[in-house]
Amino acid sequence: MVIIMQNRLMVGVSKVDITPSVGCHLFGYRPDLFSESVNDNLTATAFYFKQGNKTALMITTCICLLDTSVADELRRIIEEKYGIKKEDILICATHTHSGPSMNNMPGWGEIDKEYNENIYTPGVIRSVQEAIENAQHVTVGVGYGDSLLGINRRQLNPDNSVGLGQCPWAPYNPQMTVISFKDDDGRVYLYWGGWGKCCLAIMNAEMNGFVPFEDGDTFGNAPGTPEMLEYLTEANIIRHVDGRYHWSAEDFPASEISLRSASAEEN
Repeated sequence: MVIIMQNRLMVGVSKVDITPSVGCHLFGYRPDLFSESVNDNLTATAFYFKQGNKTALMITTCICLLDTSVADELRRIIEEKYGIKKEDILICATHTHSGPSMNNMPGWGEIDKEYNENIYTPGVIRSVQEAIENAQHVTVGVGYGDSLLGINRRQLNPDNSVGLGQCPWAPYNPQMTVISFKDDDGRVYLYWGGWGKCCLAIMNAEMNGFVPFEDGDTFGNAPGTPEMLEYLTEANIIRHVDGRYHWSAEDFPASEISLRSASAEEN
């Protein structure tokens, strides 16, 4: 028996630059620490899901902490503008300490209102708009694998006090969950999290590597792709051969894995 789903899942994704101006107050340090340069761009990534009349959003932004008042206001704007219910909108932060203050916390700073009003909130809304516009029918796959990146940070010190550090024998999650979305063209999009980032890649036909970047390719609407590829080439992280970019790091054999996610690591 063949079952035809009348309401296929649709997914859209977008990543927008939300990097503040140099000189912003960096959250998570002493109150007088301000940025002096930009090493990696900060981004807002939106995932839009639609099946029948049901819609939902997952938004991840490269900041340390997000104040509840800002998240509530974003949900209100999105519901009013796009009709997605507030309770179906997930907004999270990557917890980077190399970004502006978006949380009111005694001793740590206050919300950077200028950044929020001029860059953060408009950037998040634009990522939602583009994700909705990019939505297409997909088939979903889920997989699990071992991941030793995590660590329990409640370190036991020699004096039996507990501080922030590493505790290798304490509980932590040793697994990584990977979700893939395959569109009607047969392309498989791989999404995964880690290192404080939300990453995206397109799998090759053999499902054992990524589709490589060709000369002139961009990673969706993310800015700075040529500059990032040039930087990674000069750093000997990737190699440029016959118009394509491939991994050259020792732990990524260039003959087996080709580059498609380097720009996803841009921020």
